[in-house]
Order: sequence, then C-alpha cells, then structure tokens
Amino acid sequence: MKAKWMSAALAAAMEGMPDVVSIWGQPSFLSEVLDAGAMNLFTNGQDAMFYMGRWEASMALNEDIPEEIRTNIRVFTMPVVEGGAVSATDIAAWNGGGYGVSANSELKEEAIKLTRCAT
Repeated sequence: MKAKWMSAALAAAMEGMPDVVSIWGQPSFLSEVLDAGAMNLFTNGQDAMFYMGRWEASMALNEDIPEEIRTNIRVFTMPVVEGGAVSATDIAAWNGGGYGVSANSELKEEAIKLTRCAT
C-alpha cells in the first residue's frame, strides 16, 4: 500500500531497495547504527561499506585505521532513478538530515543556487 505522503519518485526509488539487498546482502542487524558505530565496523573490516561524505575523507590518512582499509577507501556517486526528477548532484544529504527547497518557494531558483553553493 502506498502511503499518502509518498511521491511517485520516492516509491520508484524504494522499489529498487530489494535489488540493493540482493546485490550487497542483508545486513546482520535491522536496527540503526549510529555514525561512530558504523565507522567502527567499517574501519575494523566488519562492514564492506560506510555511507559518509567529504567530512570523513581524512579517514584515508588516519594511521589509527589499518592500512589495508585506508588504501581501499573509494568514493562513488549514489545512483539515481532513471527518468527521475533529479541528477546525482542535485541532492545534498547525510544520515539523519538534508537540505530541501519548497516547490512553492517564491525564490525557488535562488534557493537552489544557494543550497548548491553551500554544499
């Protein structure tokens, strides 16, 4: 059943989640892991991926993290829904937050430019 607040684009994105699980595997836990816990699992080789942003890029230089982890840190662009309303560079977000511009804003284009500049 589609929730009343769910847009068609969000519904399409969520339909792809089973593909993510089939490719990357089911996590061994179903509860939320805080940033520090997720980083700890990743830097100790217990998780294959750690969702982070440029604020964590210094991990590659942190000598407290094993060299085999540091030398294998890579960056990729999150995929977008084909035919969706945004491109890979349109959304700035992090775990637990993000930026948005109201479709009804009187200064929508200026707000989008400001958001892009600030991120």
